[in-house]
Amino acid sequence: MPKIDNDPSLIEYWIMGHKAGALQKTGKIVEAAYLYSLIFANCPEKRESAIRSFKINTDEQWGQCLLLCQNDKERATLYALRAHKNNSRLIVEMKDIYQLDPKNAYLESLALGETKRLEKDLLGYTFNDKKKINKKYFGLPRKNAGENVIQLLTFVQQIVKEKKTKRQDFWKILEGYLEVLSGDYYYAKESFAKAGKIVTNDTLKLQLKVFELALEISSWDKITPKIEDRIVEIKRDKEKYLEKNPDFNDMLRDKMAWLYHNNGDEAKAFLCYNAITDLRPNPVLKIVNDLLDITEKKDITEIEKLMITKPDGTTIRNDVIDMKANYFLSTFQIEKALEIYKQMPDETYWDKYGLFNPFAERINDCVNCPIPDSLTALNKGDLMRLILNKKLESVSEMNKNKAALLNYQLGLAFYNMTYFSYAWKAMDYYRSDVSIRSARKYKDAIFPTNLSPFGNKENFDCREALKYFNKARILTTNPELGAKAAFMAAKCEQNDYYVNGAPDQKKPHDNFNILMDQFKDTQFYGKLINECRYFNTYVSKF
Repeated sequence: MPKIDNDPSLIEYWIMGHKAGALQKTGKIVEAAYLYSLIFANCPEKRESAIRSFKINTDEQWGQCLLLCQNDKERATLYALRAHKNNSRLIVEMKDIYQLDPKNAYLESLALGETKRLEKDLLGYTFNDKKKINKKYFGLPRKNAGENVIQLLTFVQQIVKEKKTKRQDFWKILEGYLEVLSGDYYYAKESFAKAGKIVTNDTLKLQLKVFELALEISSWDKITPKIEDRIVEIKRDKEKYLEKNPDFNDMLRDKMAWLYHNNGDEAKAFLCYNAITDLRPNPVLKIVNDLLDITEKKDITEIEKLMITKPDGTTIRNDVIDMKANYFLSTFQIEKALEIYKQMPDETYWDKYGLFNPFAERINDCVNCPIPDSLTALNKGDLMRLILNKKLESVSEMNKNKAALLNYQLGLAFYNMTYFSYAWKAMDYYRSDVSIRSARKYKDAIFPTNLSPFGNKENFDCREALKYFNKARILTTNPELGAKAAFMAAKCEQNDYYVNGAPDQKKPHDNFNILMDQFKDTQFYGKLINECRYFNTYVSKF
């Protein structure tokens, strides 16, 4: 036979909830509040509903509700229910609960809930890299967080001292953690040591170890070899520290970056948050150099090994060399870039970083077009050698037309490797189509991006290409080559206007005018009329 007199029954509290709601609707606020407190205490399934429905409007109503309680335990429950409301004076309510019923179970849950909120407010605040975002969007830390942690700590210390609660080990551990949150690391260490002697519960033992690690990380104020060794130990013992407590990954990373930054180790600080590939959009030279220094160290530390070792077991050294070479290549320091490239173990590594040939002629720019079949693809090292050879030949060549052709080819190379053409990857890793739209706003050509903390640097500079195109046009006696050089110079001229021109500045057409005045009878001029709509439109105005 099924039991029909199950006392106490869940149904009774559901019925009581309906009764409380009816009383509240008819204005009997006090009676309704008392019933909600009974539901809160005895029916976990309806506890959340009781919290939301509980309502006391005045001190007088509160006093009347306390009078309805049959004993101190019920009165303590009433305070606990009020403590769960968003606008409660939590610590005041907890003190009242403690006075009425020191062994009340709600004391632990309320203290733990507030500690978690204080943890979000204060743990790692000094070195949290998201503190501005937390303040702006989440209101953290709360305005009175510092005051609240001291008040709660003082109350917990009273509980520990008076020894009236059920679990002294819980409160002693909590005392230590609140001391961590308030920055009293010395006393926190003492509290944890005392807690370790009295704790018997396995869950609390594990929690104590977690809090001790939080204390250890929080207390580091300067990076030292000993601390670096300890960080390696924590990272390697993932099962013990990080996998069961994933938030420690963020905390440890934030603290490491903060310590390295304060110590001037910006490269290590960078690697705390980023992969080496995050440096590619804008290879900051100081960080690149510092990373290279680490890879060259003979007495490299364990943490440095972890930082520079890739998943396949190799190091980031060649990647950093490629970035440094790109930096100097993008500033047209070809000799220096090649010398840096030669720092790789041997030339067989060069092909790994791309194959290019920037000597193609194109009337219309195409940033995603492949290398023409007529050209041989070269790795970056061989390409730099070829450019340097052409530069030397262009100076020593006595035949003006041959020298002009060499200068024209150099102009093509330097132009096609910029943002505007197909070989841009020869000296860059990332390119955004939208950058050109706001180029005048970012005069340093560094654009915000979520791909790198240093932004994305675009290679807009066509001055080197323009120099060689002008040389080619002036030197040559071949009208066809002169026309080509003038047109490519016009491209450089236009690109510079889009990047650096003032809003009220007229578009420059100096080289278009040169084409019209000096090369109107060339075959290339006719080809331009047919294939370049912009030039055709300009010419049609005259």
